Amino acid sequence: MLIAGSTDGIYQINGINEGNTIETTKLYDTGEVFRICQFEAIEGLFAAADSGLCYSETGAEWTTLSLPENQVYAVTASPSGDLLYAGTRPAGLLVGECEDGVPTEEGDWEVVSGFQQLRAQNDWGIPRHDGLAQIRSLRTYPTATDRLIVGIEVGGIYVSDDSGRTWTERSIDGFDDVPHTDDIHHIELINKDTMVASTGSGLFRSADSGRTWERLDTDHRQRYFREAFVHNGTIYAGGAPGSSSTWEDDTDHA
Repeated sequence: MLIAGSTDGIYQINGINEGNTIETTKLYDTGEVFRICQFEAIEGLFAAADSGLCYSETGAEWTTLSLPENQVYAVTASPSGDLLYAGTRPAGLLVGECEDGVPTEEGDWEVVSGFQQLRAQNDWGIPRHDGLAQIRSLRTYPTATDRLIVGIEVGGIYVSDDSGRTWTERSIDGFDDVPHTDDIHHIELINKDTMVASTGSGLFRSADSGRTWERLDTDHRQRYFREAFVHNGTIYAGGAPGSSSTWEDDTDHA
């Protein structure tokens, strides 16, 4: 079963016909869906959307979980499956326990206080986004059980090695000709220390948990990256010349 998120809901892709027309079945009405995730340690699927965090045990029937914030841009689980994390707009981090099942009520969630203290010290967001930021990418890794990695649009990358109590900024620095390296759209983890960051001003790789970075997309016009993934040791990334507002005018995507 292939599940896709769109601007108005969650769909099942039934097939692709000649001429690349797609047969779909709409499964659930939502606002814009930013990400659909499945975690090895928790049964079911999760969809982060601007109308909330949606959940399905099988992918067929969906429900919206009750959270303190309505706009959820990212979701991840602890490696053990005991905890579920939700990244929101305005940029905030919530955690819920999963020992008795997926947290379904607003009272099942707590604010990750260490992240909130970090948020109060930083000026995130830009005027084009109404001065607000959102957690756009939220990652854990199986062999780093206490590590949380947060990518903020617009605000940068932050790493915690104690389940969110304290945080360290891992800025993508040293690139004078790249103005928006804190515009983080996605973080792909290759192993516990190696990550690839898709940003509004390039594609970057770090082999030391974000302490130092190298740029991967030099000599390419497409500098705006939404996402990347790794398959059999090869990095694949989608790039465009500019942000989504320019995509219909400048179609030189890659």
